[in-house]
Amino acid sequence: MELRYERRFERDLGRIRDAALRRRVERAIVDLEMASTIDEVRGIAQLQGSAAHYRVRIGDYRLGIEVEGEAAVLVTFGHRRDFYRGFP
Repeated sequence: MELRYERRFERDLGRIRDAALRRRVERAIVDLEMASTIDEVRGIAQLQGSAAHYRVRIGDYRLGIEVEGEAAVLVTFGHRRDFYRGFP
């Protein structure tokens, strides 16, 4: 699956200081790259009220994804208490 990254996601990723959490995020990104469809990604769930927005749960953190055709756009990453306020 083709991946694109929004500037917001890159900024959020740069703020991660926990090495274990960073490895888990990188593993989730690799899973996305290896999947041929969005449904093949483990731990992914479609957000209610939006056909194009998904999230991947990584512990207490969430990875926000928007699907545009055959591409997945990584939009944001953050703690669950803040994630749903700004995404989608």
